[in-house]
Amino acid sequence: MSYQLSDFTGQVGLLAYKNMRDPNWAAELTVMATALGSDTTTHDTTMETATGILRPGWAGNTSLHNELALLINRGKGGNLAVADMAAAINEVAGETDPEIPPVEPPPDEGQTLPS
Repeated sequence: MSYQLSDFTGQVGLLAYKNMRDPNWAAELTVMATALGSDTTTHDTTMETATGILRPGWAGNTSLHNELALLINRGKGGNLAVADMAAAINEVAGETDPEIPPVEPPPDEGQTLPS
């Protein structure tokens, strides 16, 4: 199974957008990206051996941390490079107003979808 970096970046953007009312959202993303930079675990062992904030469900994690840890694990399973994921997280953390990735609008009523 592969996972595209653009999909990962979009999902990180959605998490940031969802949590942007928290004044620390960008700092939390930066902390996760930094922790990811020194993470050597793989998809198979992440849940058991990752450092605290990279482990979903760890007692010290916020909701954003937990969701991002699961997303990172999905990225590892999809063969994304750790450095690429960290760069994507830092890119989103540097945005002052994260945007929702564009979505194709549904067809008008009675209109058929293109094949």
